[in-house]
Amino acid sequence: GAISAEDRAFLEAFGRRISMTASGCAVAGGLAAYGVARQLAWRRRGLTTFFGATMTPLVGWWFVVMQERERVAG
Repeated sequence: GAISAEDRAFLEAFGRRISMTASGCAVAGGLAAYGVARQLAWRRRGLTTFFGATMTPLVGWWFVVMQERERVAG
């Protein structure tokens, strides 16, 4: 069925928040992981950067979902 205008507005805003948070976390996590790997002279900088850019958006996504858990679960 159709969803209400209020629910549609919430979902659009929620989607924007998740995407912006995940994008910011990916960039910040990748840069931080690369910086740490470079500072500690690790040889697998690319893998460390990938791990940092992959794991931090999951944390950001979880944080946003937990802030709106009542609305999302309902």
